[in-house]
Amino acid sequence: VKNFITVFSVLIVWFSGVSGNAQETQTNHAAYSTQWWSVLGGVSVFESNYGVNEGAPAIGFNYNKCTGKRLYTWQIMYFEEFSILGPSPVESLTNMSFLYSFFSKQRKGFYSIGGGVGVLYGVQRGNFLRSEGWFSNTFESDRFLVPCLPLLAQCSFVNTNKFGVGINLYCELTAKHSAAGVLLSLSFGQLK
Repeated sequence: VKNFITVFSVLIVWFSGVSGNAQETQTNHAAYSTQWWSVLGGVSVFESNYGVNEGAPAIGFNYNKCTGKRLYTWQIMYFEEFSILGPSPVESLTNMSFLYSFFSKQRKGFYSIGGGVGVLYGVQRGNFLRSEGWFSNTFESDRFLVPCLPLLAQCSFVNTNKFGVGINLYCELTAKHSAAGVLLSLSFGQLK
């Protein structure tokens, strides 16, 4: 997760340069207003009591409302540890967040980067209870609900006025259960 935060910081610096260079090609950006939905899917990394879960599947959706250079995003994400014959319970996280981003419209798409506030609900393994054979151990189920600081970078390539494909980089920062990942984004709505 710490390496992802470093990469995320580099993206912020890079985005600042892209955003500044793109300003010359934008026309009437202040009057630009649009909204769309995105379906998200990809892989994530999140912390737990027993180490770091790498390659955990992540799915979600978000609603985006853009006015001028400001982008407001409401997002729900779900992460789950990949486990076929593994221990019980399966560790998972659910995040609900509201983000404010800086937005740069391009001819073939857009870039945005921002942060916000959110809550993170999850299930993690607690104390060991019993062994149930070679592959499966049972642990206590610890549930938690904590505030988080979500960060999000979006890069989308708009193919039509109503459809776009992109990549999202995200990070959910908390005191104990941080998560990060890369998502493919399929966007529908008023994109141009």
